[in-house]
Amino acid sequence: MEPKITKNRLNETKDDNIIFQYIQHFTAVKCLYCYLDDPKLLCQCKDCGYYFCNNKHRKTSHIIIHLKQCGHKKISLHPFESTLQCKNCPNKDIFKLYFDKENILCEECMEDLNEEENYERVFEEIEKRINPQILNVPNAPPLVNRQDSYSESLIRRLNEKILKMKNLEGIETANINYPSKKKYCQKYTQLLEYEKSEVEEKNKSKPFISFDLKFYQDGEYITADITRKEQEFIFYKGQFLIIAKETNEHKTFLAKVIKISDNKKIITIYFSEITKAMNDGIYKIKENEISFSIDRMIDGLEVFKYNDSFNENIEKLIIANENDDENEDKKSIKFSNENDYLDKSNLPKRLYIDKFGEHQVNKSQETAIKNCFNNKLTLIKGPPGTGKTKVLATLAYFLCDMRKIKIDKLFIGAPSNRAVDNISKYLQDLGLPFIRVLSLDKEFSEDIDKTNSLEELIDKEIENDIKKNPKLKSFSELYKKKKTYGKLKLKEMNKYLEIISGYQKKLLDNCPIILATINNSADIRIKDYKFPIVLIDEATQALEPDCLLPLYHNAQMVVLIGDEKQLGPTVKAESAQILGLDISLFERLCYYYEGSDFISRLTEQYRMHSTLYEFSNEHFYDNQMTTHGEIQLDENVKNEFPWPNKEIPTFFFHVQGGEKKENFSYYNENEMLHIFGIVMRLKKIGVKVENIGIITPYNAQKLKLQYEKFNKETELKIESVDGFQGGEKDYIIISTVRSNYSGAIGFLTSPKRLNVALTRARKGVIILGNVECLSKRNSIFRDLIKFYKSKKLIVKGEKLNNIEVMSSNEINIGEIDDEDEEIKELKDTQKEKMEIHLNLSRETSTDMAWRMSDSPSFENENEEEEDEKEESEEIKNLRKKIEENKICEKDESDSDEDNKGKKKNKKNKKKGKK
Repeated sequence: MEPKITKNRLNETKDDNIIFQYIQHFTAVKCLYCYLDDPKLLCQCKDCGYYFCNNKHRKTSHIIIHLKQCGHKKISLHPFESTLQCKNCPNKDIFKLYFDKENILCEECMEDLNEEENYERVFEEIEKRINPQILNVPNAPPLVNRQDSYSESLIRRLNEKILKMKNLEGIETANINYPSKKKYCQKYTQLLEYEKSEVEEKNKSKPFISFDLKFYQDGEYITADITRKEQEFIFYKGQFLIIAKETNEHKTFLAKVIKISDNKKIITIYFSEITKAMNDGIYKIKENEISFSIDRMIDGLEVFKYNDSFNENIEKLIIANENDDENEDKKSIKFSNENDYLDKSNLPKRLYIDKFGEHQVNKSQETAIKNCFNNKLTLIKGPPGTGKTKVLATLAYFLCDMRKIKIDKLFIGAPSNRAVDNISKYLQDLGLPFIRVLSLDKEFSEDIDKTNSLEELIDKEIENDIKKNPKLKSFSELYKKKKTYGKLKLKEMNKYLEIISGYQKKLLDNCPIILATINNSADIRIKDYKFPIVLIDEATQALEPDCLLPLYHNAQMVVLIGDEKQLGPTVKAESAQILGLDISLFERLCYYYEGSDFISRLTEQYRMHSTLYEFSNEHFYDNQMTTHGEIQLDENVKNEFPWPNKEIPTFFFHVQGGEKKENFSYYNENEMLHIFGIVMRLKKIGVKVENIGIITPYNAQKLKLQYEKFNKETELKIESVDGFQGGEKDYIIISTVRSNYSGAIGFLTSPKRLNVALTRARKGVIILGNVECLSKRNSIFRDLIKFYKSKKLIVKGEKLNNIEVMSSNEINIGEIDDEDEEIKELKDTQKEKMEIHLNLSRETSTDMAWRMSDSPSFENENEEEEDEKEESEEIKNLRKKIEENKICEKDESDSDEDNKGKKKNKKNKKKGKK
């Protein structure tokens, strides 16, 4: 089978780094904005090398949009060999060039000529294009809504990436595809080193917190009795700490918390060497983040580089190692993706499972599952609420019977323990035998479902064996000691490992399914097992090298399930982000192999009321989604809550003002008052607090809501967008916080974040925000507000009791101008930022001073978002001038006769314009 490759397309929802990769590898002689491919209608920007046409997007031609936003000035015409240049001097600035039938001259060289009237400008200022006598204008203008013609917002993002590429000075991003496995491993090892350096730098910059410690030595362990001062530090089991005497802060020791008392006053700390234990006194302590998960990925890439870790065809599909083909639209990979591992004699004719009862898989789920049976590598796109985890569990149910070799195992995993918890529940419901391998630091966590965990099963085995063999009683005491403290003395540890390894092997050998986080697939306890079948849920949240770890166990069949339109993996190093580490393997392959037959999509959602899904369906999922049945609304909420339309349980609450800054974060007092009123109203009409969720992107807003407004409502979930990914509530309140003149909304500009926030609710969504601010500089929010406006669902009011629907004339939706000066801010700061990134890339990562022998796996859990830096006064003043200039331009353009007169006399006014 030859996987089908289609032309890569971009749209507003693509990740910024996908755009970065796209333009870095865009070498075709086509307009970067509209794909016009007639060379005679194109010019080449000689500053960046990309091609553009003279076709207009709204008011300005594509080439002028690019030149203005990027500050580029030089172009060449077909056949693109020489740059347009003044005949008498080296001036190549097309905004200062004039031409006649024979010559091109710049403004300075024309001052001595007497025949100025024979020359015309290369750049037509009134028409905002290149003079058609220099570069032809295509007959058919591009359609704004066509898939191959970009919005002004996406065009701006493309140009931003072009500027970043120039500042990268030749450093390549992670590629769309790779020429060899060696190049692939080198690139991702480099990116992981950047990330590791960032973690280590972050550890150095963390502040110390002072505690009064009293140490007690008990053999191998140090117990510290803590007396808290004004500052408070929350300890947890498995936490790594840097400890220093207050009188000598530079001499530090690394320790691990292995036990905590109920009152959190006594902690048991383990040091690598007992001689490093310290005397009583005041100590400074700070958390130390360990990069073990990154080390595992780097080690895995080293194995991948030199060994045939998994199926060769899967390997080629992943690195997208393709044969060169002159015709870009006819690329094909000449190897097979046909699944030859499964026993097709056991192929189920119908995917029916008794335990599902009436809730069997739907048509799109069944198609996706059967597609997995046919391919070595399969990607399943699962929009919110479409049953991704159900598909994975159903697939596992049938694959257990389809293994050719019955001792072979299925590995099922996800990037986070929370996602693995969801898988565990489905496997339990289906009665599938599995063992969950938790990382050592998570074995004792109360927040994780430990059902069928390896440690829990060993406990039961030892308990049964002690009843039969009293000699094992001494080992039982040893086992409890290890569980309590996490460490043993050397002699005790050798005895422990000798016995415990037997239990581990016995249990793991007899179980067909191993369940773990993907990073923990490199755990020493399962390191030597083969996993010919690998199923990964929430694959879009995993770093690409992390997603590969379970595949090194002789993978012959791989299924990745996720949604590339939701949030991707968390990357802390900005340099690694810019270079593409935060693009998941799933998203890269979906983008590269778009339209291929081994990519399936689930199309029936079960979570939300159909009216709540309408916007996301249109803007993110090409209107391919349907709703299974209809979610029944609560009648009391439907009738008693002030919805503008009782049949559409959502509205946009226009809130002006209230934005304030605190500790590099933002909060909005006006929105908080309305949120409190909404929650109290829902509670009054019978909605339980645990069924309500508040999503806000800023940490300051989250904390003020938790501790100032809802400190007594402990069951009310208030989280960032990242904290809500994968979750759901009956009613969701979205607080956007930002409300300012300039339209600065920080990371709210991310379409993926908006998609996640809008798709968490089952029965109702209320959005609070400033309509003008949100829509002023961001196209996705402008589209959202236009959507609510068309439904007459934008309201205003001082209180919930007196809200009223805003009329069309009252709703001022911002319009982005093609020549917005926002790009200047990027150019002013980009060089400085990139110098920092480049310096970071040249640094060599320092080795850890000490590592624990029982190293835990720290997974890449999503963190709260960074807070947007406030704009400088200079930028604000600049924006004000831009707005004034726009009004002037509008007044000037009202009179067609005036425009014609200006065009007619433009030659005579050349010096004035200069």
